[in-house]
Amino acid sequence: MGRDRPGRGVDTSGGVDQPAGMAVGAQDLPDEDAAPPRARPLDGRRALLLVAAVAAAVVGPAYAVNGATQAPAPPAVPVVLPDAPGPAVEAALDAVVSSGPTGPVVRVWGAGALERLAERADAAALGVGAALVAVVLSALLRTTVAGRPWRRPQARALVLAAAGVLLAGVVGPAVTAAAQRASLDRLGLGDAGPQLVVGGPEPWAWAVAGGLLVLAAAARRAGQPGRTDR
Repeated sequence: MGRDRPGRGVDTSGGVDQPAGMAVGAQDLPDEDAAPPRARPLDGRRALLLVAAVAAAVVGPAYAVNGATQAPAPPAVPVVLPDAPGPAVEAALDAVVSSGPTGPVVRVWGAGALERLAERADAAALGVGAALVAVVLSALLRTTVAGRPWRRPQARALVLAAAGVLLAGVVGPAVTAAAQRASLDRLGLGDAGPQLVVGGPEPWAWAVAGGLLVLAAAARRAGQPGRTDR
C-alpha cells in the first residue's frame, strides 16, 4: 500500500513537468543584455577614443584662447599676393607682408583679443568637432559589438557626429575666414589687395560628409525594427 502513495521520491509527472530541470536550464540560458566575449578587446580602443575626445576638446579651444590672450606675435593671415598691386597697396603690403611656412602672410598688427580669437576659431571648432565624433564612435562601437546595432540612441549619435563634422569643417573655417577678411579690410587691403589662402578640404566636402551622416541617421531610424530595440 505504501508504494501507491504519490509524492515520496516518485515522479508522478510522467517526465513532463520537471521544475528542477527547468530551473537548471534557465540558469544555463545566456543573458541577452550581456556583451559577447569579443567586446572585451575593444574596451581599450573605446578608452583611447574617449581620451582623444577629451584631448581634442581641451587642446583646440585652449590654442584659440592662448592666441587671443597670451601670444605676443600678431595673427598671420596666409595670402596670395596680387600680380600688379597699385602704389598704395604695394606700400601697405611692404609694411605687413612677411614669409610664412607655406608662403606669404600678412601680419595683422594691432589686433584685439576678440579679433585674435575669431582668427583661431577654426582650431577651436576642429577640437570640439573631433571630440564629438570620437565620443560618437566610442558609443557606436559599444552598442554594435554588443549585438545591438539598432538601439534608438544610435540615430541620435549619428546626428551628433554630423554636427561635429559641420562644426569642424564648415562653421569654424567660415568664422576664421570672415575674421581674416575683416583684418585685411582694417589694414586697407580688402579690395585690391591679397587674396586669402584657404587650407584643407573645401567646405562643401565637409558639408557632404555631414549630410551623409544625417541621411544614415534617418535611414537607421526609419528601418529600426521595434522587436529588436532592447
